[in-house]
Amino acid sequence: MFKRSGVFLLATVLLGVVMIGILPSILPSDSAVIAQSESSGDDFITYYADVQPILAGNCMGCHVEGGIGPFSMEDPAVVQEAGRFIVEAVQTGVMPPWMPGEESPAFKDERSLTQDEIDTIAAWYADDMPLGDPADVVEMAVEIPQVRADLTLQMPVAYTADSSLTDDYRCFLLDPQLTTDRYITGYTVQPGAKQLVHHVLLYQISADARSEAEALDSADSQPGWQCFGGAGIQRGTDSGTGVAGSVGSWTPGSLPIFHPEGTGGLLQANSLIVMQVHYNLHEQPVPDQTTAVFQLEDEGADIIALRGMSLVAPVVIPCAPDATSPDCDLETAIRNEVAEDGQRALRRNVGLLGLCGRNQEDYVDQDAAQVASSCDFTVREDSLAVAVAAHMHERGQTFIIERNPDSADAQILLYIPAWDFHWQGRYQYVEPILLNAGDTIRITCTWDNSDGDRFIFWGEGTADEMCLGGVTLQPADEG
Repeated sequence: MFKRSGVFLLATVLLGVVMIGILPSILPSDSAVIAQSESSGDDFITYYADVQPILAGNCMGCHVEGGIGPFSMEDPAVVQEAGRFIVEAVQTGVMPPWMPGEESPAFKDERSLTQDEIDTIAAWYADDMPLGDPADVVEMAVEIPQVRADLTLQMPVAYTADSSLTDDYRCFLLDPQLTTDRYITGYTVQPGAKQLVHHVLLYQISADARSEAEALDSADSQPGWQCFGGAGIQRGTDSGTGVAGSVGSWTPGSLPIFHPEGTGGLLQANSLIVMQVHYNLHEQPVPDQTTAVFQLEDEGADIIALRGMSLVAPVVIPCAPDATSPDCDLETAIRNEVAEDGQRALRRNVGLLGLCGRNQEDYVDQDAAQVASSCDFTVREDSLAVAVAAHMHERGQTFIIERNPDSADAQILLYIPAWDFHWQGRYQYVEPILLNAGDTIRITCTWDNSDGDRFIFWGEGTADEMCLGGVTLQPADEG
């Protein structure tokens, strides 16, 4: 079973602001805000003509009334009041939140501003933030495509997050009631309480794990069950698979997801879906009933089945050398882990070490402030990588997936230089990347446990860690 979720610090300065009224007391000094350009004459910058389109296209997925942002950007007066804070956030790259570094390939729907957009906001602030004429608003020309609602799954009962937690992770059991295999070609998530739902993960659960999932679902009087890092499903029957992989994810500001034309992810007959919802309790909780919408094609349709390449690396993270906690002794920590989580905890960690050709001694003498772990996997057949995903917990520092490392044709598939658990996601390439049979794919994670009071191993709990990634593949055409 998973451990109880603890109290988490908020991911960014923005999410730490509870109300716009306290902004002036926390904003940086005027000297800290550096305008990148000055405007005059024909270059006169106004809110309606120049700044509002930037905010609408990049920020208002979160910063709207009832959204997850701590204030709404729909009111120009509020934007003016927060102007210095907004400039600081965009100049430092804190906002919009986007974790992949420049070394990563180009991804669709990237949440980032161009330098010209940053300069425009800074110059507008430097010129005392004139509003201009509301008639000058530039209409957004981008039309967001909509997912065809072939399958709509809503949480059966509304859930009100636990107000005693800063972050509440809850899993809900959804039954597609499919009697034949279908292909997911697109999907979207519609959060009920937008101001609280921080992210949503969708897992496919094989039919053999139904009884385990139903037992978790009925374990307490509240809808769903508490979970962290995954679906909380340990395994199905001895011959089953339990968790059959991810079928989707959502973070604030996400657009509907469409798989490449002619491809889809398999949704098995009689399978279930577990919807994990992360509630960030930065304000009073209200009932939530989040919905997932899927666009499906029939089993007989001319669809190329996407498959996932799962990537994992061992987790054995020591404390700092001067730590005095008994759990900073490896053998003591292992015994306590087994006592709390059973023999499967030992099998899991030993299995990961064996899978990756590592042993505990590879980790125990590492610097606790930058513990690294990696593992290599081999591509089975010529494939096109169409998307990539990453997952660690709160001690994560950097994350990288690379093709053929240490070779002349080495290529980074995903690089996250500053991990932030609260903004993890799935990233779809603008152009698919060819992977050849026999290529090596390496996953590497680093963590900081310099202030830790125990050895940390792989696990679902708040105090545990993971090094988990995935690449979504479609078969490559011959030639």
